[in-house]
Order: sequence, then structure tokens, then C-alpha cells
Amino acid sequence: MKDSALIFVTMDRPHAAQRLIFSVRRSFPDLRMLVADQSEPTEAMRRFYSKHRVEAVWMPHDSGVTRCRNALVEAADAKYLLLCDDDLIFTSASELSAARKILDHDPEIGVVGGRWFDRYDGYPDVVRHWQIFLHLDRRNKMLTAVPAYHFLANVRYAGGHKYYLCDAVHNFSLFRAEVFDNEAVRWDPRFKSNGEHEDFYLNFKEASPYRVAYYPGLVCVHHRPRAPIYERLRERSEGWRLFMQKWGIEQYCELDHGTRTLNEPEKVHRDRSWARYLVDIDHSSDAEWATTRPISLTEDKRVILARHYDPETADPIRHARASGRLVLDEEHRLSATPSPPAEEAPTEPVEACLERLKRVARDVRVRFQAPMEVPACRDVWITANVFNDGDETFDIGQDARVSGAFCYRWRRGGTYVAIREYATDCFDDVSPGMHEQVVHVDAPSVPGVYELDLVLVVGDAFIVDAASSVRVSVGDPEAASSDRRPPVLVTSEPKPLGDDAPPRQPSPEHLKWLRESVRMRVLRSCGVVGTPDSLVALAVECDEAPRAESADVMLTHHWKKNGRYLAWDIRRQVLAGLSQGHHVRTVMVRRPLDPTLEMELGALVPAEGYVPMFTGSATDLWPRAV
Repeated sequence: MKDSALIFVTMDRPHAAQRLIFSVRRSFPDLRMLVADQSEPTEAMRRFYSKHRVEAVWMPHDSGVTRCRNALVEAADAKYLLLCDDDLIFTSASELSAARKILDHDPEIGVVGGRWFDRYDGYPDVVRHWQIFLHLDRRNKMLTAVPAYHFLANVRYAGGHKYYLCDAVHNFSLFRAEVFDNEAVRWDPRFKSNGEHEDFYLNFKEASPYRVAYYPGLVCVHHRPRAPIYERLRERSEGWRLFMQKWGIEQYCELDHGTRTLNEPEKVHRDRSWARYLVDIDHSSDAEWATTRPISLTEDKRVILARHYDPETADPIRHARASGRLVLDEEHRLSATPSPPAEEAPTEPVEACLERLKRVARDVRVRFQAPMEVPACRDVWITANVFNDGDETFDIGQDARVSGAFCYRWRRGGTYVAIREYATDCFDDVSPGMHEQVVHVDAPSVPGVYELDLVLVVGDAFIVDAASSVRVSVGDPEAASSDRRPPVLVTSEPKPLGDDAPPRQPSPEHLKWLRESVRMRVLRSCGVVGTPDSLVALAVECDEAPRAESADVMLTHHWKKNGRYLAWDIRRQVLAGLSQGHHVRTVMVRRPLDPTLEMELGALVPAEGYVPMFTGSATDLWPRAV
């Protein structure tokens, strides 16, 4: 692999960059790696890159993925370049040798794209097919992207390896570095996000003598972690407008996905009018969730719509995994039939899983590096140390059966005033020794001195070690300057509050109303098939109308054992519109790994306090599910 280099771009997602690097080093310990990092340089990430032999090219913040990739091409100086996104994960199936053989065997091929599995939390991995042909109609000012599976496969062979010609592939592809000797085929530096991918491959098709191929044996996993600052920048529509103006088009249609227009580049128009030509009913209601896959016919010529429906009521189901399909019966009436039951993977017994975790967790500790100062109302990235004093690997990484996550909570004056917005997943197994992990927290909105607790939790309800605490001074966000930030922190820009409005402080009256006038109890609970999620119906009684402006209650649930919190704020939800009287609301909760735990539901008012509302045992809530 001495003549190859892996290149990727990252910004404001150090946890994603860590995960990718960990996964690559497991399979390719000697592969040269280069990253163009648009984040603020910090000593923590400098050390991390150096430790894992990653060459960092530091770029100005939000300089754009295209400028960064061009800079990496210049810096790499290798025969082959493996282009990746920072939210990819290499697995044991990620093998590069066959893709290199294709490039060596076929001098016409300049790019070999791989197979991309999308990973959604709680669901099986799904292949995303984005091997497409691009058709530019200059006369009608239209560009059409047609998935390759709509055509008969254009197949070639390199020994025993089969690959397919197309015009564009994912950002997981092996390039001949010499294709970039022609500067006309490099990335257009005017693009920062959106539109740059289609622009590159459309330009590649017109300006390069090389061709693009798809090889399904080149495999990776794609999982998009949450990063609020990144998400806001990623969703900008200026790139789509620039793309359409550059190529003189007014519509860009990606078949089976939707159409963007020059006037509304941020919106995807999904046309489902085909359903109306078949039966006199509009199957495109609830358009946001309806599928765009074409219909199919059964052997007895009945129409099947590729969408999930309740087999008893024929009502559409949004996130169904094993439900029915809507069909036309023999009399051409709409009815629903069950889909075949999905095979469930064998699961490890709860007792065996718990014993294994307890055996390994004796030697694992989590510690903060140092006290710190942070500005209020910021997304903050903190470096924590994870110690494994034993000789057994703690199997909680991305591919582990039981996942791990870092959870946090803020304390002030002995009261929990804010609990984690979401946890930072463990992206790698914890082998013996000391490891650094960059953990995300949200700084409180009110300046002052706080205690920040951090724990490592596995299986959503099994704490690994006692909480590590650190004193944190939360300062005025306007007074914070970059030169005063400690080296272990990466802070992003303040969270948008809309029209420059000042942050709305929670009302003490709201907290008092919750304590004195609101009561909750569980009516019933039921499991969600194939997931650890459950729906819990709550009876909410309000003795009087809320005293504050908002009647929204921020509800969160935690797990306790013998009076101690083991995992907290597993999921946060809003119960909107509570008023005087009785209400019945449904919330989603996570079943615990340990059936002896107690669940506590409570209302959280950030920067003011927390009010416990209900406590019940797991065995009482799910007598047959745990």
C-alpha cells in the first residue's frame, strides 16, 4: 500500500473523524492517511492525528469541501487516492486490492466506486445505490440522473472481479492520481456544500478521457452522526443554485428520488402522480414519507405498491419493518396483506450479556483531563481519557452487539440543571491501555460555576464506572475569545436563536407549576417489534393551568438501581400543550438491558432544575419483554 493514500475532509465533527481513523487503522495499519480539517486547530486533535499517523492539512473554517479535496490531491503525491467522507466506517469487508487490480487491468477506468451501506440506529444496514448515469439536455435546460439499475448492466471483468460502467459513484472511490494531472477535472473551488458532487462527475464525463466504474466488492458503512453546527452548514442551498446556473439548467431530476429547480433549489419535489393512473385513489398522501419506488405485479397480475400498510386496517405505516402491503384483490378493490415475517438475528441472553459486561467493566475508568472554562450557549468538544487496566477488550465499538455512549449532566448548587442533549457514541472498542475520546456536550445557557459529570454507559442502562466530575466555569459567550480557550477544547459557533433574539430564559414559575400541580402515572406500555424501543402511555393530571407562557413539558427518562442513577436522559421529548385537566400522552422510551432497574420519568427545565414525575420497575412495565 506504499503507493496509495486515503484522503478525506472533516469539519466540526472530530468524533466522526476519530471513528473513521480507528476503523481504517484496524484493517490497514500502514495505509497513508491525509485529512483536510476545517475545524479550529486544537492540541487534542493534533495529538490524535499524530498518534495515528494521519497527516493533517489545516484549512480555514468552512473553506469548502472542494478546496480541501484539491489541497489533498496536491499534498498526497501517490499513485492511487482513496477518497472518503469523514462519516464512513471501514469493516472487515473493506478490501482495496481488487479495486487496484481493476485500475491496473483496465487503462480506460480512472475511478472505481465502492458499495455503500447506510446505517440507521436501531435498523439493519441498507445498501444505497447511487451508481448513476448523467444525461444533460441543454435544449430543455434539464439534467437527469438515472440509477444504473434502470439499464442492462454494462459489465467488464478484471480476472474474477466483475465491475460496471457508470457516470458517477459515491464518495468512497479509488482514483488514479493521474486523472488530476488535468486541472480541468478537479473540483470547482466555488462550491462549499451541495451540488459539488454532481458538478465534479458531470465535468469528469465531459473533460476527462477516463471512465467511471462501480465495483460492489469495495465495501464501507456510512453512518451520519449528529453535529448541529455542521448540519446547518451542510443544508445550505447555495451550492444547488450555483450548480444549475453553471450548467445552464432549470431542473435537475434524480430518478427515484425527486427534482430540484433553479427557483427552489433547497426543495426536492417528489412526484407520485403515477399512482393515480392505476387506481382511483391518491396513494401519495403524506408525501413526506411515501416511497418513490415503482410498483410491481404479482404472479397473478395483482398490483403491489412498495409501501408498508397495516394488514388489518390498510392504514399506511411510516417506519414499519415487518408490516403489510396494499394490493388490489380479485375484484379490483384495495386491500392489505401481511408481508412475510422478517428473520430475526439470534440475540445474546440478557444474563450472559450482563455478566460479560460486568467482567470487563471492572477495569474500565473514564476521567476528564483537566478543569476548564467554556463559553455559554456553545457546542463544546471535550477530550476525556478512557482507561482499561485489564487484559480484555471492552467490546462496545461501532460493530458491537451492545453499544456504548458517553453521557453527561450539569450540576449547580447540588441540583441537576441540565442533562445531556444527546450522547456521544463510542466509535471504537476499548482495548487495554489508555485511550482518548472527544466527547460532545452542550454548555449551559446561564454563566456560572458548574460541575460536569461524565459516565460511560453501555446497553442504555449499564454504567461502566462512577461518574467523573470536573469543575467548569461557564462564561459570557460574548466575552470568550479563541486565545483563552484551553487546548483540550474545540468550540463551535453560538447556536442560532432566530433573528438575533436574546436567549429566552426559563421561568421559575414553570418549574414551580410542575412541582406543585402536575402528576404523571403510566397507563400501559408496549414494545416496538424488532427494536428496544417501547411506547408508554402516560396519564397526566394538571390541577391548574400553567403559570408560565409555555405549557410544554420537557420529559426525559433515566435508569436507577438502589437509589443511584445508572444512565440518565436516554431520550428527551416534549409534551406540548398541557393545560388544566386530564391528558393522555404517549412517549417513546428504551427498555433497559438489566430487568432489575427502575425507570424514572421527570420534567427538566434547563438552568432551573429537574422534577421527578414517576418511578416504576422495568419488570412491572415490561413483564414479558425483559
